[in-house]
Amino acid sequence: MAGTEVNINVAVYPGYMFVNWTDENGQVIADSEDAWFTMPARDITLTANIQAGEAVEGREINYVHISGKQIVDYAYGNGMYIGVGDGGSVIRSTDNGETWSQTWSGLSAEAVAFGNNRFVAISNDEIAYSEDGIEWTKVDISGMTGFRDIAFGGSQFIVVRQQNHPIKSRDGQQWTVIEEVTAGESIAYGNGHFIIVGRGNNCFSSTDGNLWQSFRIDDCGDMDWATLPMAME
Repeated sequence: MAGTEVNINVAVYPGYMFVNWTDENGQVIADSEDAWFTMPARDITLTANIQAGEAVEGREINYVHISGKQIVDYAYGNGMYIGVGDGGSVIRSTDNGETWSQTWSGLSAEAVAFGNNRFVAISNDEIAYSEDGIEWTKVDISGMTGFRDIAFGGSQFIVVRQQNHPIKSRDGQQWTVIEEVTAGESIAYGNGHFIIVGRGNNCFSSTDGNLWQSFRIDDCGDMDWATLPMAME
């Protein structure tokens, strides 16, 4: 409501420093991490601008947090890095990770991929896409759930679903079910192949996302797998 005083705040973790709050036009709204803001008589988008700080000797940074939310996956495309995470948090960098700004996707994303000129992010039961990492559009997925991971290759996105068939799309908007694959926990694309890994060593491979071959890691199918030694302390 116009005239309402609202509190805006952001938690900046070690390795990063707060710059300022800006609106969608780039106008500086506040210079403090924790500030009060008077709502105008219009919709407004506020961005907390964060940049990398000086490295602290002897300290390792394992996770990036924005507004107390963990960023869990990243993708690169259209000249920018996008990180997605809990509570709809999105961080965005257009200068090779030197500085970051915060936006919101509207879903607690678990994974993101880039292809065909757009980013596609998934949560357990939602999918959204964006071309710039700022404006996100949710997709009607007809009640499908259990999304676990996403990959792009061969001109299409593929999302694997726990205990259900994966789905595929070329534009991130219209999705169809891949009936040949039963379920999956993770997916990756490389060297001209999609690989879906499920529970119990059950896997699937495809070169185009349309025709799939099932195999188990312990029999390898037509893939060459290597067992890596595990270091024991």
